[in-house]
Amino acid sequence: MIFDRTPLRPLAAAFAAALLAAPAFAGVTVVENVRSGGFHGFGAYASDLTIKVDGVKSRQDEVKKHTGAVLKLFSGRKGTATDTILRVDLDKRWVLDPKRKTYREFPIVLPPDQRAEMERGRPQAQGRPGQAQEPTARIVKNEFKVEKTSDRKTLHGFDARRYAVSYLLEVEDLKTKRRADYKMAADYWTTPWTKELREAQAQREEFARAYLKKLGLRDLPSDPRALGLSMMAMMTSAGSQDVEKSKAEFLRSIAKLQGFPVVIDTRWYAAQV
Repeated sequence: MIFDRTPLRPLAAAFAAALLAAPAFAGVTVVENVRSGGFHGFGAYASDLTIKVDGVKSRQDEVKKHTGAVLKLFSGRKGTATDTILRVDLDKRWVLDPKRKTYREFPIVLPPDQRAEMERGRPQAQGRPGQAQEPTARIVKNEFKVEKTSDRKTLHGFDARRYAVSYLLEVEDLKTKRRADYKMAADYWTTPWTKELREAQAQREEFARAYLKKLGLRDLPSDPRALGLSMMAMMTSAGSQDVEKSKAEFLRSIAKLQGFPVVIDTRWYAAQV
């Protein structure tokens, strides 16, 4: 389901998704393709992910490869395949290695000793444990524009319409008072909701709730229409209230988008003022 055959631009990411009702599978099948141009080609990658969800059971098959000039030598021409099976009802996670025909088994909820072991291997944030990081910047401007265009095309069998979305975020450093602009330009191709799409979306959300509840969390994953926004917000070093307000305003703005997003083509740009 590769849709974009044109070269990706710096700081660009393309996302394609389809929810399919598969007769041979009791639940829903989700196919996602992500193509990222990275930053001037550095960190560029391609990911093809198939997710099957049935109640509190899920299987995720992913092939990911680096496409940049250097890192692609490590992932190989075919990339790296990883398959994961999740059984919330059994508290089991199986990670399969198709190439070696092996698998590893883990609980979804790790015991305290294993969780502590994982934390020891992660970089520690500055400051005392549990202490919130003080913001070093503030968001001074949010500007959103959503335009419904007349452009239409067939994507993966869906009749899709293009929405042009632009976003300007201006951030000020609290110490130096210097400002930086973060700009986004995106094309959202959406298809009208159908009964099958709504049922498929509901099944995926049902699994997400069960999985997060098992982890002791309550919030559903971020709206896929806000692709890349969370990462960008984290890069600003602004306070959590500023970031959450920005995200909420963005989601309110793109609520104007009608239908299920089949393709999202997003470009991010950053420049000092």
